[in-house]
Amino acid sequence: KSKHISYAYNDEVGDLLRHYNRMMDALSESIDKLARSEREGAWRTMARQVAHEINNPLTAMKLTLQQLQRRKGSKQFDDYFDRSTKLLIEQIDNLGTIATSFSSFVKMPDVKPVAMDIATKLSAFITLLKNNSSNIPIRYIGPESGKIVMADAEQISQVFTNIARNAIQAMNGQENGDLIIILKAVLNDQRTSLGLSEDAEWVEISFSDNGPGIPAELRSNVFDMFYQANPEKVNGFGVGLSLVKHLVELHGGRIYVNGEYVGGCEMVVELPDNKQETARAKQRDCLDVETSAVSILVVEDTTDMQEFIINNIGQEYITYGADNGEEALQILNDCAVDIILSDLYMPKMDGFSLLEKVRANPQLSHIPF
Repeated sequence: KSKHISYAYNDEVGDLLRHYNRMMDALSESIDKLARSEREGAWRTMARQVAHEINNPLTAMKLTLQQLQRRKGSKQFDDYFDRSTKLLIEQIDNLGTIATSFSSFVKMPDVKPVAMDIATKLSAFITLLKNNSSNIPIRYIGPESGKIVMADAEQISQVFTNIARNAIQAMNGQENGDLIIILKAVLNDQRTSLGLSEDAEWVEISFSDNGPGIPAELRSNVFDMFYQANPEKVNGFGVGLSLVKHLVELHGGRIYVNGEYVGGCEMVVELPDNKQETARAKQRDCLDVETSAVSILVVEDTTDMQEFIINNIGQEYITYGADNGEEALQILNDCAVDIILSDLYMPKMDGFSLLEKVRANPQLSHIPF
């Protein structure tokens, strides 16, 4: 809401400002009414769509029960009863799917991000997916660990599950179906519209299948609620990808259909990479130490003094030693360091110059010096 401009005097300027304040109040009220109207309109549209989706299985159930009543006492009743109960169970399952999908969508979950190794998460998900989708070959290209993002693990799993399930369902009944999942880091280059610097890194996860694909004219609709690109092959109700888009955007990322992909469909998810945590995870994995251990870099050109400091820090810490500022910068580029202890006067690069370079580097400037 716009703030009022305070002015204590009853002159022409005061009259003008009071009129301005009244206009701002009226404008804020109009904006609130418009927002409420848009929300109500969106909910009415959604309610009509949900009612339509619910009515379809209910109609099939009603007609089936009416046929059972008519055939009661006939010779074909037992056979028809068996077929009808299967149909009724299927339609009840459909209603359950609608309720679950709609509930997941409207819940609007809060994101609880933590530093998560998405490569490890994706590898575990693919292993589980292979065990439950033996008829579709699934290939993974990418690292097994060491790529960190800030994300909600449960919601990211939901994103993976919905995209992979859609791809597998699209290839249902197809010979030589194939799903390839690729994880890689990409530079921001053409993504400046999202407000990130051009050298920012993203984690890109692509799901590529060789199914029927999505026609170019329909790709802009695939993330709309209740939209189905191939309704004859998909058993869902078009809520999954709408929810996926919402979850990805909550994480500051984006999802899209790769229009240049040929021979099926490629769905791409991009999430901001946490460079600092990625470097830390890689280093600690290399050192095979507990992730809770704090690492300290000691920069001292006198060898005896450097060894004395390191030996007295304690074994519960990870320690690195450097003879000058240049060596320290190399260690900082290669290792995850939590604290820097530095001498001031050293050859090649002194402590003052080292401090200046550390503070100028966005990836190092947070380290206590």
